[in-house]
Amino acid sequence: MATKLFLIQKRFLATQSTSSSLSSSSSSSSFTVDFLVNSCGLPLKSALLASRKLKLDKKNLRNPPFVLQFLKSHNFEETHISKLIERRPQVLQSRVEGNLAPRFKFLIANGFVGTILSKRGRMVYAMNAIKNLGLEPDKTMFVRALSVRLQMTETTWNKKIEVMKSLQWSEEEILRAFKRYPQILAFSEEKIRSAIDFYINTMELERQIIIANPNFIGFSIDKRIRPRYNVINVLESKELIKGDMKISTLLATSEKKFFINYVSRFADEVPGLLELYKGTGTAMRTEKDA
Repeated sequence: MATKLFLIQKRFLATQSTSSSLSSSSSSSSFTVDFLVNSCGLPLKSALLASRKLKLDKKNLRNPPFVLQFLKSHNFEETHISKLIERRPQVLQSRVEGNLAPRFKFLIANGFVGTILSKRGRMVYAMNAIKNLGLEPDKTMFVRALSVRLQMTETTWNKKIEVMKSLQWSEEEILRAFKRYPQILAFSEEKIRSAIDFYINTMELERQIIIANPNFIGFSIDKRIRPRYNVINVLESKELIKGDMKISTLLATSEKKFFINYVSRFADEVPGLLELYKGTGTAMRTEKDA
């Protein structure tokens, strides 16, 4: 009898616990909907849909009001805020100082001043285009890609794509490189052509290396790449370093590290190496040139 009573009590307590949990969940959902309608201006139907992706706790409601205040301080109108939250309700849970503020600062530093969503149509179009490439809106690379995309008209964008295609890049390869390093399509046509020409025709790099490391196009050929290329050629010809070294590492390493490992280290053994690296000396005759 005692055992039976214990089981009944246990079942009752479990039922009460489940009921309490459901009640709490229902209360949270109801509060979320109320906040979305009354504070964010969403229609009830949109608020109900958004509440499936967002749960707000009225006992711990710090971020959402700060986010709304932040958006308004950047001249977002009520309709723009409601549209934004309707599409991305999770933005209400973003940290202003650690997340939103740095991204807005980046956009403003790249030409967005005054009333940003006045360019709402263009912004929405660009955001959708970047999202279609597979970049997530909450990632830093998304903001960089968006900034580059917004800096140019559709005509200019298409022209940059055609320039890359004329250099034997497929559109898939171009967009893959853009996702890794959005700035690649912000450079001038001359910069793109001269950089790729040097890598392919002078250094004889495989195209796939550049595609995998699109930031190489951003490096200064005359100040960074050519001096390193000259130094490595000389050191290889004198068999001071192996010729099978990974070129991407040599190009990407810091100036200080490259100078220590490949210039000052061999300066005594190779007279004129320092001048060659600094660009003040003439190119040395190597075994390859003989």
